[in-house]
Amino acid sequence: MKKLYIAYGSNMNIKQMAMRCPKATPLGKYILEDYKLEFRGVANIIECKGARTPVAIWSITESCERSLDRYEGYPRLYRKEYIKLKIKGKDEIGMVYVMNTGRIAEPSEHYYNIIKQGYRDFHIQTMPLEIALAESQGAEIPPIRKRPPAYNRKLTAEQETELLAPFKERAEKGEKVTRQEIQKAYEEKTKEPTHKNTMYDMLKRNNWHRVIDKSKNNYWKPLDEEEEN
Repeated sequence: MKKLYIAYGSNMNIKQMAMRCPKATPLGKYILEDYKLEFRGVANIIECKGARTPVAIWSITESCERSLDRYEGYPRLYRKEYIKLKIKGKDEIGMVYVMNTGRIAEPSEHYYNIIKQGYRDFHIQTMPLEIALAESQGAEIPPIRKRPPAYNRKLTAEQETELLAPFKERAEKGEKVTRQEIQKAYEEKTKEPTHKNTMYDMLKRNNWHRVIDKSKNNYWKPLDEEEEN
């Protein structure tokens, strides 16, 4: 009997899962609403209103699950929880491992990079992963606030590309590009004020991602080819 498995840590890595669970089938990426990624030395998720965590969905067999149980230290280190999913318009139930205890702690570089490759395997932007890492290192991340109900897209795809072109050139030269200066150019072009979340949507739509700077001077840069593939 097969079941859906929700992976948010190292088991997003396709190469690693092929060794650990050769009969597992990757089904694609998914966003868990109201869950937040964190590090307690290893990855974990917790319920957090307004948060959104990208995950990988796998179809696994009973033998896969036994293998995962051993790897995750079930039931001592991790317990199993079941989350309602909506996949292709159909209600499904996914199984996920959640830590029983532990404190926020920075992961090893090797472990972090395994997860980062998993994000690339499923074509997921790494911002939530970078935020979780920054928090594990002691950085203060602004609390998640509920978005206003609507963000009007005022430019076409071609106009957005044209607007971002000079900023992309600067970023490729190593300059730090902020959301505020992009928003200023956007407002000059549209000749009306714009909510910052409209900027976030546009930047993500055009494959830019936010870099969490330890100095708290966060900036944005376009994904390079390696990150997109």
